[in-house]
Parts: sequence; structure tokens; C-alpha cells
Amino acid sequence: MLRHLQIVVSLAVIILCCNSCILEERELCPTYLTIDMSMIDRNVEQGHIWFFDSYGNLLYKDTVSRGMFNKPYVVKIPRDDYAKCYMWANMGKNTLLDEEYSLNTSLTVLDNEPADSIYFYSCDLNTNNEFSNLTLLANKEFATVNLTLTSYCDTTAYDTSIIIECRSRGFLVDKSYVETPTKVQAQLCETGVDYSLFTTRILRQTDIKDIKLYVTISPKNDSKFSGVDNIFAKIPIGQYLMESGYDMFEENLSDISMELDIVGCFLSIKGEDWKEERKFYVKF
Repeated sequence: MLRHLQIVVSLAVIILCCNSCILEERELCPTYLTIDMSMIDRNVEQGHIWFFDSYGNLLYKDTVSRGMFNKPYVVKIPRDDYAKCYMWANMGKNTLLDEEYSLNTSLTVLDNEPADSIYFYSCDLNTNNEFSNLTLLANKEFATVNLTLTSYCDTTAYDTSIIIECRSRGFLVDKSYVETPTKVQAQLCETGVDYSLFTTRILRQTDIKDIKLYVTISPKNDSKFSGVDNIFAKIPIGQYLMESGYDMFEENLSDISMELDIVGCFLSIKGEDWKEERKFYVKF
């Protein structure tokens, strides 16, 4: 009987010691962070999430698909007074993700390809509690550019090249800009009797003034116009966008619609929420 009592007392002492240890070391336990992604833009299909501490060390990284956006998503990260969350979304085949698992990770557009429909969100966190909560949103970091060529010749007899040159190729994971020039090719998506519609996408830029549009129209070798000089224009559309009131730093980047009259030699330019259309003379 005495031996049984000694065993019970020993077990009680062990349990009390363990409990005391747990209480003393509780600040070393991680925080359980519940992420709400239900408010992310419906056009977002996939998100890449990074968490860094105040020294820039990677705490957590994951890729989340659309099917998980309406479910509670819980991650475990170390407790701290400060953590930084970054989310980049919709990175597809035209985005080169140079993953270094650090703040030097870059996301850049491939040459001559339209940018993917990229979204971004970042926030600061205090994860010094046992349980934390975070609501993720997604801001539009790209602009769809639609260019309509009017007074236009037969597309079966002419080749047309539409290129937009930008100063910034992409971003680092913390949204610092990758300052390397890039050219984006626009694609023909619709034709009519006297017009052709081209479309592409560009990313948010550091300086709107540096955006340029190159238009080249040249007769095909087998057309009756072969041998005729090319029609060429280099248009400072960034300057025109700025004069038209386009905001390159708004939270969700606006799309851009332009119309280029080949015969009249003018460019009209309009954003999706702008009240008036502006026209600019173009020299070919």
C-alpha cells in the first residue's frame, strides 16, 4: 500500500513539473494563424503566400488554390511582435518566378509575352498571441491594354506589329520593382471592315512616362503592296496617359483603351473610369 502511495505521489510531482514547464515555456509556442481568403477577387485562381519575420527570414510559404479560399486556412508560425505577409496571385506561364525563399525572390514577365493577370496583397502582423487572424484581399497589379487601329488596310495583305515597351519587368516579393526594360507583344483579337483590335497586358510601373508604343505595318511579301515602305510610329503613350490623368499608383490598376487612326494620325486614349477621352497627334 505504501509503495502504491509513493508511485501516485511521484506521478503527481512529475505532472506538476511538466505543467509548470509548459506554462513557463508557453511564450516559445507558435501562434496558430487563421487566414480568411473568402474576400479575394473572384478572378484570382491561385495565390502564393510568404511570411517573413522582422529580419527578413522566411517563416512560412505555401501555394493556395481557389478551392481553398472559402475554407478556414490555419498556419503555424513563430510568435513575434512583427511578421510580414505577402501574397502574389495568378502567376501563370508568362511569369518567371525565381524562387529563392527570401525577399530576393523575383516575379518577372517573359520577353514578348503579355503579363499575367497578377494580383498582390501585403500586411503587417502581430503574432505574439496563441491565436491570430488575418483577412487576405487582392489588388490588381496589371492593366489590360486594348488598341484599336482604324482607317485600317486589309490585314490579309499587311503584317502589323504592336509592341509596348515598359521600364519595369516585374517585382520582388516585397513589391520592390525589377528595373529591367521589357517589351510586350500585343495580339490581334478582332477585325472588321476598317479596324483591327489588338490587346495585351502590362504590369504596374515605377514611372508612367517611360511607357512607349511601337506600331509597324508592313506589306506581306506575297501581297500586291510588297515593296511599299513600312508604316512606323513610336508613340510616348506613357506621357499621354499621365496627361490624361491615368493613376499608375491607384490600389487597383485601371485598364486602358486606345484608338489609333492611321489616316488621321491621331491617338485617342481613355481609361475605364475616365470621364473624357483625350486625343493626341501622332507622327508616322
